[in-house]
Amino acid sequence: MSSRKPIFLLGNSQPEFLGAKLPSKGDCLRVLVFNSRERKMKLNDSIASAVEECEQLWKNARIPTQFSADCRKKLKKLYLKYRALEKSKSKLGQVHRKREENFQNDLNNLFDIAHKNAVSIIKNPEDRQFLLNQRKPGRIGCMLGKDMVLSRIEQRRAERQEQHEKYKLKSQSNKESSSTTEKNNVEVLGEDFEIANSVEDDMYDISSPSSSKPVRATSQLMTPRLCAALDKSKVSDRDAVHILTAVIEAACLDQSKFVINRSSIKRAREMFRESKSTEIKKLVTEMPIEFAVIHWDGKILPALTGMKNVDRLPIVMTAPGIEQLLSVPDLNVSTGQEIASAVYDVLEEYNLSNKVQAFVFDTTASNTGRLNGACVHLERKLERDILWLPCRHHIFELVLQGVFQELKIATMSGPDIPLFKRFKKEWEKFDLSNFSGRNNNAHVKEKLEDVTAMRVANFCLQELSQKQPRDDYKEFLELAVIFLRGTLPTYPDGYTFRRPGAYHLARWMAKAIYCLKIFMLRSQFKLTKNEETSLCEICCFILECYIESWFQATETIHAPLNDVIFLRRIQNYQMKNKKVADVAIKKFSNHLWYLGSECVGVALFDERISSSIKREMQEKIHFFEEKDSDDDDSEEEVEHKAHFSQLDLKKEFPVNLFNHHTLKILKRFGLRYDFLETDPSQWSTQEDYQEGINKLSSIKIINDTAERHVKLMEDYNDKLTKNEDQQQFLLQVVQNYRKQYPDTSRGTMQKKYS
Repeated sequence: MSSRKPIFLLGNSQPEFLGAKLPSKGDCLRVLVFNSRERKMKLNDSIASAVEECEQLWKNARIPTQFSADCRKKLKKLYLKYRALEKSKSKLGQVHRKREENFQNDLNNLFDIAHKNAVSIIKNPEDRQFLLNQRKPGRIGCMLGKDMVLSRIEQRRAERQEQHEKYKLKSQSNKESSSTTEKNNVEVLGEDFEIANSVEDDMYDISSPSSSKPVRATSQLMTPRLCAALDKSKVSDRDAVHILTAVIEAACLDQSKFVINRSSIKRAREMFRESKSTEIKKLVTEMPIEFAVIHWDGKILPALTGMKNVDRLPIVMTAPGIEQLLSVPDLNVSTGQEIASAVYDVLEEYNLSNKVQAFVFDTTASNTGRLNGACVHLERKLERDILWLPCRHHIFELVLQGVFQELKIATMSGPDIPLFKRFKKEWEKFDLSNFSGRNNNAHVKEKLEDVTAMRVANFCLQELSQKQPRDDYKEFLELAVIFLRGTLPTYPDGYTFRRPGAYHLARWMAKAIYCLKIFMLRSQFKLTKNEETSLCEICCFILECYIESWFQATETIHAPLNDVIFLRRIQNYQMKNKKVADVAIKKFSNHLWYLGSECVGVALFDERISSSIKREMQEKIHFFEEKDSDDDDSEEEVEHKAHFSQLDLKKEFPVNLFNHHTLKILKRFGLRYDFLETDPSQWSTQEDYQEGINKLSSIKIINDTAERHVKLMEDYNDKLTKNEDQQQFLLQVVQNYRKQYPDTSRGTMQKKYS
């Protein structure tokens, strides 16, 4: 009798399939669970092993099956359904018991992996009837052993095939030995005989046995780089046939020597994707990283089947010098628990559970909810607290959204903004050389004083001197300088406005760009008094308070002080427009994550903070260290974000935010902090202090990396495959190829693919 503890609903697990029937759902789950829990195999490996054994039994029964990948997907779906029941077994109620009863009743039924046309494919009536009986409840019938009659038939077929191959070889040899004589006969007898011979052959269908089948091509074209390049370029298998054939012809090569057909290309690409994905996974799991930061972002997209929409969740890992897409699972519902489960499964799969130290995400309730947010659920699963780093760009987008809605610039109509839609439609009518900014409007000039205008313009020019990650970032900066100065040094012949792009409600960067353009071209575009006033107020707020904070949002160690500066600017802006300032303060005060008790610790490395303030920070840390050593029960609950009431904006920096947890951020990322024993004026000379600056600066606190992979999923969703596993492999292959070949310069393209 097995000593193993019975498993919920399944009884005892089993190491292999037993009995003379095709495997049931329960059999497959028991073997899978045995592989996972007894043999300590990973989930995907356990599934693959169980499916492989199951397929062998179906093969013995002479029944064609589905592709292995589809079988694995089917078993995984069954296992996840079982796990959901197992997790809710402690719940009371008839609904849960009924679900368990229905599931258990179904366990003895066939785990059906037959080919969809299996009944018509099977020629033997007994095999066909056996499959139909096995599909009935309880799997009627059994396999009685080896079919000796059919076995002898197959043996004779193999012998005939062998004799045929020998005959072909002999015929080929005879043809070669007689080729010279045959050629001479044709030359002697002349053209008339040749024609007659041809006619006779056509009449009696005379043909050589060796010429009945064309010579099979053997040269393979599909190299790893070619497979990756075709995937990156979204070339379908059929289009690849046309392209490769044309390339071979252009290179003056013999097409008949190369394997070029849709099915061969498809198989080669699928094998390469899986192999490359496995290689990437191995590299990530064996990577010697000290810590990992996990990013995710959701997007509703059509399912691969095209029958419904699903929520795709790109999950990306970053570490110093590393950015790697891990997976893009689909969720049935985008709840905190579903997100947490998906992220946790990926962390386990890549052996990152012990290395992850921070999460980066958008500040939605499904992520940050106090009870059911994804972050809370993930901390419970990981059994430790994790640093929360909400996307700073998303936070500032919420501020601009609040201001935009408060000023009621236009009536919303679905996802579109009528004012922007009308502006885009009339774009061709505008004289783009005739624009007016700050210098042509007394009201704007009064609001944006010369000192402010100079400060912001110089900041934008400094940012423009650096490479911007996106074209709309660059355009935003250029429009700001044009608005404030009227000219741009990099455009001596005059600035060329870009055609307006997308403007729907989700693109807040686009809204800022539209507002600046419309206001500068207002003399040529009909606006109501309310619209012109609202545009003026938005432009002034963007330029005086917003644009600097937006572009500084990526700076990790500057984040706490930057938030204080932003709040201070908005508070001062109350004198110019109290309504706008109050809305901005209210919005931003709900997102003081980077002034939370742990995050605020990065301010120790901010070179803009004076030594006197850093001494106060140092004293505060030492005070709590001594207090903790005297009283073990003095630990306070982690505060992920600060409250506006805690801030004294008149001070250079709110040192009162430092507490028990502040030093934890240094320990979390493996930073030494011996520098705290020296005077802050000497910190910059300390090796461990510089190490802290480098490591913390490498942490990405905006979610652009996840957004890029949302775009990747959008671009390749349902393009080259309908198979979920292949879709995941494809995304990793494309990301890897883009890393190696970010542009098409000669130097880049000559690099070897690896």
